[in-house]
Amino acid sequence: IAVYAQHGQAEEAFQLFEQMQLEGFNPDEVTLISILVACSHAGLVDKGHHYFNFMRQDLGITPMVEHYNCMVD
Repeated sequence: IAVYAQHGQAEEAFQLFEQMQLEGFNPDEVTLISILVACSHAGLVDKGHHYFNFMRQDLGITPMVEHYNCMVD
């Protein structure tokens, strides 16, 4: 996911993220940073907000500085 995000392939990162969850793996803080980077690099502000809220509300992950950096970027 991180490699796709860093190389501007946001859709591939999102697909892999969804597949990961379908197979029963819960995303962690680092995975969510990669998803937010993908949103940032692709200019997908609304999708970034969606994942940020999903992380906080659905997964119960407290945002770290790195998450906020992605949101500002």
